[in-house]
Amino acid sequence: MLDAKTNRLYYDKLLKAPDGYEFDHAVTTSYSLDLEAILLVPIALFYSADFDFDLNKTRDDLIEALTKASERITIFCQRGKIRVPQPYNKLIAFWEKGIHQIQMPQYNQSFHPKIWLIRYVPLNKKNSVLYKFICTSRNLTFSRDWDIAISSEGTVDKMLSGENNSILDMLKYLDGYHKNKVPKTFFKEISKIRFDFPKNFTGITFHPIGISDQYANPVTAQAAIQDERLVVSPFLKTETIQHLRLKAKRLMLFSSEFELSQLAPSLLDQIKDKYRFSPFVEDAEKMNTFSEAHEIPMNQNLHAKLFIDRKGRNTSWFLGSANATQPASKGNIEFMIELKTTSKNLSPVKVQEQFLSTVDGGIALFEPYTGLTSHVPDNEIILEQQLRKLTHEISAIQFAGEAIENGNQRFDLIIHVPESSIQLPAGITARIRPLPEKNRVAVPLLLGQAEVIKDFQDYAEVELSPFVVIELWEDTALRESFVLDIKIELNDSRLNKIFSSIINSKKRFLNYLFFLMSEETPDVHEDELHEKSAPQGLNMGTDSKFFPDVPLYEKLLYTASRQKPKLHDIDKLVTKIKSEKDEDGNEIVSDEFLKMWKVFFEYAEKK
Repeated sequence: MLDAKTNRLYYDKLLKAPDGYEFDHAVTTSYSLDLEAILLVPIALFYSADFDFDLNKTRDDLIEALTKASERITIFCQRGKIRVPQPYNKLIAFWEKGIHQIQMPQYNQSFHPKIWLIRYVPLNKKNSVLYKFICTSRNLTFSRDWDIAISSEGTVDKMLSGENNSILDMLKYLDGYHKNKVPKTFFKEISKIRFDFPKNFTGITFHPIGISDQYANPVTAQAAIQDERLVVSPFLKTETIQHLRLKAKRLMLFSSEFELSQLAPSLLDQIKDKYRFSPFVEDAEKMNTFSEAHEIPMNQNLHAKLFIDRKGRNTSWFLGSANATQPASKGNIEFMIELKTTSKNLSPVKVQEQFLSTVDGGIALFEPYTGLTSHVPDNEIILEQQLRKLTHEISAIQFAGEAIENGNQRFDLIIHVPESSIQLPAGITARIRPLPEKNRVAVPLLLGQAEVIKDFQDYAEVELSPFVVIELWEDTALRESFVLDIKIELNDSRLNKIFSSIINSKKRFLNYLFFLMSEETPDVHEDELHEKSAPQGLNMGTDSKFFPDVPLYEKLLYTASRQKPKLHDIDKLVTKIKSEKDEDGNEIVSDEFLKMWKVFFEYAEKK
């Protein structure tokens, strides 16, 4: 059940490969996206590592995972909902080709599903390929709000066919926006998987919402009147709650105090069982007892979406991305999973009891709502709608860019803005700047006419990016900011230069090389550190003319005989770094090593 103390899911652990498997490919969706948060995703998938480390200290396993990220992980999110990172991290560049933004037809529609479909291949080739399907209410951000998720697994069974048509249709929808971004293998194998479901449930059904007329919201579309209905939603609309109430003999409603206060007074009076998320839990991180020295305190708001219906002996749980609002039933793209059961312990009333039960210190997740209705001022609602519409309109603009070399391997960035019919609301200005820009302020966007922006000049190649930041200002106050991609051609060498700006010495190259061969004890790189001594753990007593006191050749022989696929990772490393120099102008990889590696790699490949 939903025991917040003992039954908790952690994002990093959800993504890790099961025992006996390794990660192959993944497709994921999110409404909003935090570019810093996704830097941690590859390390869990490729190396089963936890998220508990400082991004300012760049580990070898993180770097290696990120270099593979865009080839093996595909992210779909709503256009205009990529958050601006503070500050910009140059490692974000490795994600650029893996992020695909979806522009919805209308400003009041959202691309809102939060799912993962992950393919793992067995270490023992006799076993079957395994897929994991994760459905959650959490976006790919650093938010610490209270969410709900389910993870389901299944192996590819050649004897099965015709399973999971709804998942296939969701993948086709995504692939229709950005061709060939969903691995073809997924389309071939998904229909041959029977996904498992949690104990005490009897079945699982997958519900994409809004991808076609065939897929309606399974909760609001139900015609039968339910005996009991429990609703957990962080966002509410009077019309939707009224509909859900009329289709149930008893409605139990759980939300935030603010959202409950926005419902019509007449509707609130008709709902006996209504509860607000605990204010104590929301503010817990700000209290000395619960705060952590290395964490910035954040509100822990309610973000979970859960609907539980009971009719007779049959109970259905619906969890995923859909709120109790009209867009979640008509207009948005959503995803929900349905779990069926006949267990009385999983009924709406039993879950209600659990939500209201106290834990240590007499604290419950929810408490009865006895407040009055309140309303957001009309002018604030109007401005919010105007900004949302403006964000949608600007997101539809096809910005283009040019990176023009100005000498000494420095570049000027030119941004081309096509003419549009966008009209800015009174008092609102729009501005633009390159995402990596740290010193210059954003410049105004005229929007009503075509323009060429030449304000951003003299960048190193590693400071270029296909992303720009759009800022919406109300007089002198920044109201909204978001990241968009632009059409621009950047040299492939840029990523190699970013890589070599981290692996920027013989010591770091050697540590990285040994990490690839062992995948143990990854080195940590901090830009302020300089080489002071030989790498710890590598002084093994065998001389090498390329790297003294390191048994490099013996280690390569062992890798070639026992872990041959790693030779290709090493070859990619050598290719990236072979033309780069350290801060003193010395080659990071010597000609002697390159000659040795070429002979060794060609020989090993022929064996």
